[in-house]
Amino acid sequence: METPYLYLLINAFTFLGPLLLSFDKKVAFYQLLPKAFIAAAIVAVPFLIWDEIFTQAGFWGFNPDYLSGMYLGSLPIEEVLFFFTIPIACTFIYACLNNWFPTNALASKEKRITSGLFIFLLPLIFIHREFWYTLVTFSLLAIFLGYLRWYQETPYLHFIYRAYLVCLIPFCIVNGILTGSLIQAPVVWYNENAFTSIRIGTIPFEDFLYGFLLILANIVVIERLSKRRPGLIR
Repeated sequence: METPYLYLLINAFTFLGPLLLSFDKKVAFYQLLPKAFIAAAIVAVPFLIWDEIFTQAGFWGFNPDYLSGMYLGSLPIEEVLFFFTIPIACTFIYACLNNWFPTNALASKEKRITSGLFIFLLPLIFIHREFWYTLVTFSLLAIFLGYLRWYQETPYLHFIYRAYLVCLIPFCIVNGILTGSLIQAPVVWYNENAFTSIRIGTIPFEDFLYGFLLILANIVVIERLSKRRPGLIR
C-alpha cells in the first residue's frame, strides 16, 4: 500500500461499490446518483472551506508520500474527492438498508437518541473548548441536531442513526488507513494541540462525530431533493 496513489485508490474503491451495485431493482440507486452528487456538492462547500482553513492553520495536514500531487488550494485533490465518494457511499448504504429493511427498531427511540446526543455534546464542548477541531466539530453537530430535533420535522432521522452504525464498519477501515493503520505513516496527520488526543486505534475520537455530521448533512439534503418517501424508500 506504499504508493503515491493510495488516497486516490481509497476514493476509487469507496465509490466503486455503490456504482456497481446501484442497479439493484429494489433500491435503484442509479436513479438517485445525480441528486447524491448534488447533495454532496452542496455539503462539500462549507466542509472544504473548513478543511482549507484548518489545513492552513496547521491543525491537520497531508503526507505527500501518498498523494498524486494535484491540489486545490492547500487541499490535495484526493481530499476534495473524499467529500463526494464517502457521502455517496454512505447514502447508498442508507438507501439499501431502508428499502430492504424498512422496519427500524430505532424509530420509537429517535427523539431520545437525538436529545441524548445533544446533551452529551454540550459539556464536551465546554470541557474541550481549547481544542479547535473538537470545539468546531462538536458545536456544529450539536447545533444541527438541535435544529433537526426541535425546529425541523425529520421523520427519517432514525434511519440515519441506523445507517451510521452500519457505515462505521467501512469508516473504520478507510479512516484507519488514512490515519496510519497498515501503512508506514498516516496519510492525514493531526496537530495534537487541535484535538483531545483520544484515539480509537489510530482514529481521533473527533473523526467519528465529524463523519457523522458529514453523513447527516448529506442525507438531510438528498432527502429534501428526492421525491421518494422518507428514507429514500421507493
